[in-house]
Amino acid sequence: MAKIMNNVRVLLDLPDHPAGRRTGMALPLAMHIILEHVPLERRGFMVGVSTMTTCFAPAIGPTYGGVILHEFNWNQIFLFLVPVLACSFVTGIISIPQRRIGQRTGFKFKFMESHRYD
Repeated sequence: MAKIMNNVRVLLDLPDHPAGRRTGMALPLAMHIILEHVPLERRGFMVGVSTMTTCFAPAIGPTYGGVILHEFNWNQIFLFLVPVLACSFVTGIISIPQRRIGQRTGFKFKFMESHRYD
């Protein structure tokens, strides 16, 4: 989307809420993957690495953007991320084991059993 914008002002006027919503969905999913697939003795390390990368990205992002903006056009900042995203996607597909989900057991609300609405 940012590549097709004709000026920076249009890009800056777009609301930042979608990025926050995506981050709010991605972080719990990443923690779920860590807690489900990492052995118990390595979980603390992996949660630390995940948290470190989450905190490191906003710190290094402006510097990265500044260097790229100094050397190239502002639209190219987003093009430099395409190979990084592609490598991340392929690495995730290869390294995260895929499991089949068995039969769903359902969930019963115990407090609802005493109340019948006939």
